[in-house]
Amino acid sequence: MPGYQPPVFLRWVYQAEMECGPIIKEITLTEGSRVFETWKSPPPPVYMQYFFFNVTNLDEVMTGGKPVLDQIGPYTY
Repeated sequence: MPGYQPPVFLRWVYQAEMECGPIIKEITLTEGSRVFETWKSPPPPVYMQYFFFNVTNLDEVMTGGKPVLDQIGPYTY
């Protein structure tokens, strides 16, 4: 069958498999993959700390005074 062209859908599936196949193998949770090693021995947890400050002398600050701050926190997530 010279000049035979498979349907567009089959060409698309083949192309997707060729491009995504290596990626799928890396992100699948199977022994030996990079994802598996990270899952098996997770890195230490990461926490973020947030600090907030209240201006306790707003009236003085509005007239040019130096602010006095009251720290609230840390809030850790």
